[in-house]
Amino acid sequence: CQRFNLKRIPLDKIIYKLKMMTSGLGIQAESEALAMVAKRAEGGLRDAESLLDQVISFHEGDITNQAVSEVLGIMNTECLYAFDKAGKEGSFDYAFELAHELFSEGKDALHFIDMLVHHFRNILLVKIASKDSFHIDIPQEEKEMLLLSASLYSKEQCLDILDYLVQEQN
Repeated sequence: CQRFNLKRIPLDKIIYKLKMMTSGLGIQAESEALAMVAKRAEGGLRDAESLLDQVISFHEGDITNQAVSEVLGIMNTECLYAFDKAGKEGSFDYAFELAHELFSEGKDALHFIDMLVHHFRNILLVKIASKDSFHIDIPQEEKEMLLLSASLYSKEQCLDILDYLVQEQN
């Protein structure tokens, strides 16, 4: 009898492996697009490889954020940061535009709510931890956007939003 303690693979290692795969196949891929695939795999390399294979099979040409979004039916994480910015500026119509895009393009609504939960969880972690010590498995360029978004919310707002989102998940 053998026991294997499997752990999630860090995002940067999955992205590196996906880059190696695409370059080996002679396919150009945006780093952000590979990050989207890796995030969707939630720490599983085999899942990431399978998702990448789906994108390659159903999309011709370079692998872009748009291609990954269309093939996998997921929203781009940039929309979350745009949502934060729109809220700060009082542009509440952006929420309706986002909802329209989500439904008109047939995106996975449950996955989008999961994305929101992770987004506000990460913001809360930034609010609670010091800027140098928070450990969130996201690409470095996204950490800068996360820090900016974290400055737009209070801890209480994040907790209220998370409570609401978790109720909606259930």
